[in-house]
Amino acid sequence: MSLSFTSSASGAIFSEQLQAAIGPIDYTLLNDYMFHIVLQNNESVLRGLISSLLHLPPDEIQSIQIMNPVLPGESISSKEFILDIQIFLNNNTYLNLELQVENEGELARPFFKLSLSKL
Repeated sequence: MSLSFTSSASGAIFSEQLQAAIGPIDYTLLNDYMFHIVLQNNESVLRGLISSLLHLPPDEIQSIQIMNPVLPGESISSKEFILDIQIFLNNNTYLNLELQVENEGELARPFFKLSLSKL
């Protein structure tokens, strides 16, 4: 299973139940699951992040395919799936995008780990 975005896509569609949800969210983007779900369901955020990390103009990103999508509703604390986002970019580059969090006392310092391989 994979999830694809192309330059003409308008992004993923959320369920009606999710669209109607209100209230605080108990998890931040520093949570691996939340990071994965937000990026796989919001093409513009994923495109912007990849563009920024690769120093690539957004219009040069023709297609994004997430090779390991997470199913919404799975347990947010589950360890049974890979939380790195595996991406096939422009039909010729594999990316492995991982969010790491380094704890420094009371501060959590997030950083991205990115590995590339071209076909």
